[in-house]
Amino acid sequence: MGLADVLLMKMLRWLLVAVCLLKAIDALQFDHALALAWLVGLASLAAHERYGSWTLALITLGGAALDLPRMSNHVVLVGWIGLILAFWGDQRTRLKLLRIQACVVYFFAGLSKINPRFLTGEVIAERQSWLPLPQVLAVTAIAAEWALCVMVWCRWRWTIPIAAVFHAALVIGWTTDFLGHGPGILTFNVLVFAIVAVVVHGSPEISAPVVQCELEKDPPLP
Repeated sequence: MGLADVLLMKMLRWLLVAVCLLKAIDALQFDHALALAWLVGLASLAAHERYGSWTLALITLGGAALDLPRMSNHVVLVGWIGLILAFWGDQRTRLKLLRIQACVVYFFAGLSKINPRFLTGEVIAERQSWLPLPQVLAVTAIAAEWALCVMVWCRWRWTIPIAAVFHAALVIGWTTDFLGHGPGILTFNVLVFAIVAVVVHGSPEISAPVVQCELEKDPPLP
């Protein structure tokens, strides 16, 4: 891994630390024990990447399994990222696992929207009534998520700017109450974009099989 790859992985780690802090502040309003658990995850991750990642994964995935309050999709995503960062393999393997994670998020995000309420634009119209053509926007959102799934896997060079625009649009278009659900939506989108930036910018040796096959077509000259 190059220096840029290492820095991106460190950025992902400290982004998780920031998420722990936000979740601890949020949990203080209704459950001090849960807030303490988030602070434990924050302190352990700040102190040691691997052991802290294991602790964070245990808190988030364990809490989701027990169906504790406030354990939403983006909290589960935090747990999976923590589990990948805690993986005892090399950095190349961890980057591959992060790429798979990003593709899974985009694929199932699009799949979950295949329902009558979303496809007719009803969900978008309820959240942001000022947006035009909600039905067209609904279909576009699904197509964009599935397209990003393919682009992340193939590590296309324009994936990062396209993902940045897409996630910014989601935060703006999906947030009706920023002080209520806004932080959760913002956290989820920032986390997914951070994963995309890490895996797309990663070293060439973690390229997708499709890219590797293209390179293998032209053997070196004797």
